[in-house]
Amino acid sequence: MNKKYQVNKKNIVNPFHFSTSLLGLFFLLVACAIVLNTTPSMATAEDVKTDIINFSLTQMGSDAQGKIVELNSFKDNNMVMTFWSPGCPHCLHELEMLDQLSSLMPPMLNIKFVLITYDYSAQKESMPEEVRNVITSMEKKYHVLGATDDAVFSAYHISGVPHNFFFNNGKLMGEVSGAMEMESLRDKALEYFGINLY
Repeated sequence: MNKKYQVNKKNIVNPFHFSTSLLGLFFLLVACAIVLNTTPSMATAEDVKTDIINFSLTQMGSDAQGKIVELNSFKDNNMVMTFWSPGCPHCLHELEMLDQLSSLMPPMLNIKFVLITYDYSAQKESMPEEVRNVITSMEKKYHVLGATDDAVFSAYHISGVPHNFFFNNGKLMGEVSGAMEMESLRDKALEYFGINLY
């Protein structure tokens, strides 16, 4: 065995000194990790969620006549943008909650409700009557937009519906995944749009 690694009582390292050295190295590595870790836990503008990602989508409804709407056209407004699906019962409930929310919000907020789904125009007549009634009502009141592929869903990292985004002048203030009841939805909207009613 190489002499360098032979056990010699005179050269035995004090365990306390060794553990202290390791502890110092550990804290040094932690400090470096903190300094070098520049990736925030929330999404950034380079990722997805700080600005509206523009898409050209089709306005749904018999009166819309295939009008194309740019998401960027809402960048100067307060906006609730909801991803949903006609075949999702929780989504239909969410649409009704959003309808109630629109009547509860202070008029000065001038909130635009933008409801994004797949283009369902070819399937609408075969949908159950209660589903058609909810959708038709929303088409007349809000911006119901249809996508022909999943690009907009992918861009906004949608893994399930309903999913709500709250924008103020094009800046994302917050988002909520999953269905919400009226009180929670109202409180979130007031929080994200900076309104305190209490």
